[in-house]
Amino acid sequence: MNSIYNAIYQQGFFAGTGSVGYLTGSYGDELRNLSSTPTSIALYEDGVSSTLGGVTGLWTEMYGQLYAINLAIENLPGASATDVLHKNQWLGEAYFLRGLTYFYLTNLYGTVPLVVSSNYAVNNTLARSAQPAVYAQIIADLSQAQSLLSDDYYDATGATTSDRGRPNRMAASAMLAKVYLYTGDWKDAEVQADSVIGDASDFQLVSPPEYLFDREPGDHLGDRAGR
Repeated sequence: MNSIYNAIYQQGFFAGTGSVGYLTGSYGDELRNLSSTPTSIALYEDGVSSTLGGVTGLWTEMYGQLYAINLAIENLPGASATDVLHKNQWLGEAYFLRGLTYFYLTNLYGTVPLVVSSNYAVNNTLARSAQPAVYAQIIADLSQAQSLLSDDYYDATGATTSDRGRPNRMAASAMLAKVYLYTGDWKDAEVQADSVIGDASDFQLVSPPEYLFDREPGDHLGDRAGR
């Protein structure tokens, strides 16, 4: 699991100029590239091509990590050198990461191969699955993660920590709420969101920055972020 987290960080899935947020933000006009050196990201303003490194790179790298995640899911239950608490934690993290990865894959590419085993001979011949099937797998994985994770946070050695770098049960619930929103299941989205930000929860909504609602025509969010 530590190796998977390191690879996700090194490959920049969620941070940096090759990340999902940066690429889609540039494509959706939420961000603007101010670099004087033209890069492939500038092409996103005119349309997405499958030949762009940012497009094909995320596909390849995410499926590479899905192979490692599937290996963890298959082998953690039989590990003999780990106590039940840590087994459940790491297995829950693996299910969470698989659901999270497929959430971004299907929202970036639509129909995608649904790889849920480490059998590469079988995986190599899989056709793309329709989005409803992908979302069903995402919900199943996040629900499994929710049942295995605790409310505590753990570090790379399995010790409790105040650092919120790895997912806990609340993270799985929050992600489930988001998935239910994307699939139009408003009732379950509300249930999951309330379980995270309810009155008795440690997580509360904060007042949004005024600049998010005080934009002039043609403004980019980033233009006002520092005001």
